[in-house]
Order: sequence, then C-alpha cells, then structure tokens
Amino acid sequence: DIYNYTVLACLMDNKELVFKNLKQLNVLGYQIENFKTNSLFLRFYKRNIKQIDLIFKNTQLAYNSKYRTKIEEMVRRDQHFRQMEGSYKVHGDSIKEIDNKNVSNLLGLIKKWGFPSEFRIGVNSNNLLNPIYHILIRHQVFGSNYTSYNFSDIFRAAVRKGEMENNVGTNLMDACDGITRYSTFGIVKAKFDTNYVNNNNQIKDTTYETGWGYFKLEKKDAGRINKYREEFWLCPLEEKLIKEIYSRKNPDFLLSTNASSSIFRQMKYKEYLHMKNNIITID
Repeated sequence: DIYNYTVLACLMDNKELVFKNLKQLNVLGYQIENFKTNSLFLRFYKRNIKQIDLIFKNTQLAYNSKYRTKIEEMVRRDQHFRQMEGSYKVHGDSIKEIDNKNVSNLLGLIKKWGFPSEFRIGVNSNNLLNPIYHILIRHQVFGSNYTSYNFSDIFRAAVRKGEMENNVGTNLMDACDGITRYSTFGIVKAKFDTNYVNNNNQIKDTTYETGWGYFKLEKKDAGRINKYREEFWLCPLEEKLIKEIYSRKNPDFLLSTNASSSIFRQMKYKEYLHMKNNIITID
C-alpha cells in the first residue's frame, strides 16, 4: 500500500508525501535501487535526486535485524542444493533435510520473537508482493513431496491481527492446505513446447501458446470462493481480476496477488487444447 501510495504521489508531484512514504519504506529495508525500475518514480527521482538519496543514505532500520538475518540465512540454505546441477534428482534427501530444519527453526523464531511481520523483519526488497520467508513455506509444501508443517492457523491469526497482508496470507493458507478456498489462478497462459517434453509426441519442434488471460469460472464456484474471501476482507474475484488485468498493463503499480502470472506447460497437446478452450485471453 505504501509503495502504490508513493507512486501515486509521484504522479501528483507531491514531494512531501513522496518523501514521507520513502522514509517509511526505507526503515523497513526497501532499497532505492528497486524503486528505480519504476518508470513513474524514476521521472520524479531525476528531479529530486539529492533529497531522495539523502533519505536512503541516513538509514535507521525499524525492524529486528537479527530476526531478518536468521530468515535470510534459511532462504539461502533453501536454495543451495536446489540450484545445483541435478537439483531434486541428485540432492533430494539433502533438500528434504534442509526443509525440515528450516521449518523447525522458523517455528522456533516465531515462538521467540513473534510472527515475522513486515514491522518485525522488514519488507522483501526483491518482491514486495511476497514476504521474505514465503519460499520456505512453498517449498516445504511442494518441494519435498510432503508438508512437514501446516502454517495455516498461524497465518490466519496473523491476518486477523493485522500482522500479515490478507492477499498474501490467504494465498499461503491455500498452499499449505492444498485446496482452493480463498483464491483462484489469476493471469495465466498455457504452453505446449515439443522441445520441453519427450520426443514421442506426434508434433515436432513446435511451440503453441495462448495469450495471457484468465480461466473461466462458474458462478457457483465464484460464489463459494467469494464467501470464504469475505472472512478475511478480500474483494470479490470479479474485482480481483480487474486489478490483475490493470496491474499487468500498468506494471508501475503493485495491485495483483503474488501468484497472478502463471505459465502452465502441458505435457500433451490435447491437454494444451483443453486448457486453451478454458482461457479467456486479454492480450
């Protein structure tokens, strides 16, 4: 919210408001270099370089740096074997062991210092739509062939207390529970690439893909999900879709959820065609 508010203030050329918001983001660990990729901010920045650089030069962090460092160390361990040649096939046992240890350590940190909210550990400079620890949660759910711990109850409590953004929280709840209760896939495309699958396909050296779009959703399913979404003050799926389409066409604003753009690679051409028929393209 502060990020989008800052971009809007840049459009309004409201220096006082921009500087105020930048100070808030700065003490939470957001780096000026990440802001420079925003075309709307960059125009404002070039006119006010000295004042803005001074804000980011004199930084007094407002979060628990020890807590943040511990989580960043766990993220690095999470990636270590996954990025090696062979990844899961070669290092699967080591990855499982690290995932389990990371979960145990994260639970210990939560018990010691409280939930890792943005005010406790700062923001994720590389991706404001995801908390720093999100990869730990997703990998222990999907990456190790089983869930070693279900964090859903912790996330529910955090959202209700205002310690976690509701879109992020419910998205991770769905991931932990292995169901679609609060959301649905946002902007997607389907792809069938014969170079990606094995050589037994009838079609050779060809790539088929849809444009970006969204899945058709029956009113019954949308109504069911919207009812759950109300519990955590989320907008209806119809409004969520409008935000995601706008965000895709206007990347300077962060309005979509953290899983809004997904590419579905199909292993069979028939499966690709089936998915294609269920996607309403927007570009």
